[in-house]
Amino acid sequence: METIKNNILSMMHSKNLTAYALTKKSNLKIATIQNILYGKSKNPTISVISEIAAALDCSVSDLINEKTIDHTIYVENWNQTLFLSVVKEIADQISKNKKEIPHTEIISLINESYKYALFHNDKKVDVSFCRWLIEKCD
Repeated sequence: METIKNNILSMMHSKNLTAYALTKKSNLKIATIQNILYGKSKNPTISVISEIAAALDCSVSDLINEKTIDHTIYVENWNQTLFLSVVKEIADQISKNKKEIPHTEIISLINESYKYALFHNDKKVDVSFCRWLIEKCD
């Protein structure tokens, strides 16, 4: 399962897609995508993997086979002010919603919100997107 998750994340990164964007492209529920990305879904069905592969414009074997993943950080895209604003907004939303979320999931939520803000919304934190992500956490 870790291989599938990592391959999906790698493909999303290479295509500058967020989990939300993948949800829209695949017509899968956000919970389905998040459960895979956060490691809650240990055995996604082949139909789900197939939908994700189609949305990522790759094959199912691209997602299920082990490969070396590029973890390059592109410094030219880094926006420290935006990132820190996203961290603050996610923390505020977690507090407002009185959620208990594991730190690994919080990091994923921050990453998702940062990518969304970086490529949408004039590089500003989208409060409603952050709120929506937090509300969707189980």
